Amino acid sequence: MRRILWPKTQENNAAKAEKGHFVVYSSDKRRFVLPLLYLNNNIFRELFKLAEEEFGLSSNVPLTLPCEATLIEYVITFIQRNITKDLEEAVLMFVATSRCQSYVDLHRERTNQHLLYSY
Repeated sequence: MRRILWPKTQENNAAKAEKGHFVVYSSDKRRFVLPLLYLNNNIFRELFKLAEEEFGLSSNVPLTLPCEATLIEYVITFIQRNITKDLEEAVLMFVATSRCQSYVDLHRERTNQHLLYSY
């Protein structure tokens, strides 16, 4: 189980969110203040499950999702645009199978595979 170390100031900020919102951090330590409504979203539920598996549960550290900020931003955009059920399922499959690898890692992986097949 990995641990992310947080400075004391971030622990204090984690508790501060507007009414009706909650705070999460990405693995690259970017802070997100999200509406409580997002707790009902299947993609965020999967991310929370992965966070529990990756980091465990602790009440004295900020909730950290095991993915970079870019993925969280995509998920937020999808939610705001009311994505179709099919697209939501595709994103869920990506999150679950990639274990939240960064976009850069995925791109590098695809590039390496392409190079292998080119020879």
